[in-house]
Amino acid sequence: YEICACLVGSEMCIRDRTRTWTHTKLKKATYYKYIVKAYKLVDGKKVITDASVSIHAVTKGGNYGVAKTVSITKIGNKKNATEVILKKGKTAQITAVEVKKDKKIKHHRKLCYESSNTNVATVTSSGMIKATGKGSCTVWVYAQNGVYKAITVTVK
Repeated sequence: YEICACLVGSEMCIRDRTRTWTHTKLKKATYYKYIVKAYKLVDGKKVITDASVSIHAVTKGGNYGVAKTVSITKIGNKKNATEVILKKGKTAQITAVEVKKDKKIKHHRKLCYESSNTNVATVTSSGMIKATGKGSCTVWVYAQNGVYKAITVTVK
């Protein structure tokens, strides 16, 4: 698979097996949105196989800042937890917030959630975990600038 790092809204694309990339010549007090997409060539055409969550970054010099971390305030009825044990079919709501680095955050999207194994647990866009099968997995809670907090989910 090749990776394509795309600056949303532009034709710029880095194609190869690059694992890091630095965007240079950024404008002061400007918002940038990034998505990394993996693709493979099928009959000479690019077929997107996966995509990252969108990352929203703002450069210095403006009125707004970014999140320094994500704080999980509650999972189900447990406060300040980073792990949850559920029985198959049961659910637990994640309550989380972005913690600002310095200046207030201008929100372009809400927190987003992702499960490492949907055969064990799924998570909705509003943070509701549902236990789907026995095992363990990780659920990540992402702030818009890419910082995240991991939650361990065990289904019995």
